[in-house]
Amino acid sequence: MFEKFLNILKNTGELLSRPLFGSFFVYLTLIWLLNIADILQTLMLKRGGHLKREANIFINYFLVEDEVLFIVAKCAALLLITCMLLRGYYDKKGTTVGGVYYSPGDMRKAITFLLGAGVTYYLVIVLMPFIVLIIGHLLRGNQA
Repeated sequence: MFEKFLNILKNTGELLSRPLFGSFFVYLTLIWLLNIADILQTLMLKRGGHLKREANIFINYFLVEDEVLFIVAKCAALLLITCMLLRGYYDKKGTTVGGVYYSPGDMRKAITFLLGAGVTYYLVIVLMPFIVLIIGHLLRGNQA
């Protein structure tokens, strides 16, 4: 069953790594941009009094303590994740999971799939509310 799931990830990763849909670096860039939008959105909601707490309890600690620490913590986590993704993407040995060997090409496909899934998540969770916040901010600014 686990092997079937990994094969589904591999096949979907192949689909997502085609030029029609994007590439690893396009997804990585989008993840960075969407995380920056997430930081701005969180700070806007906090300053407006509409955010009781951040969903991530570790990041919430930094948000409560200081906004600069919050930004540094978010960027440090994103940088660490980026380093791990780059390491896996450029791996030359492959890996064995559950007794099944996956080539470096298979790993690149799986990593691309996961990045594509992350972009999709952030588009729904971050970008749409962020656009609403920005439009609302612009409308209130024009009324003043």
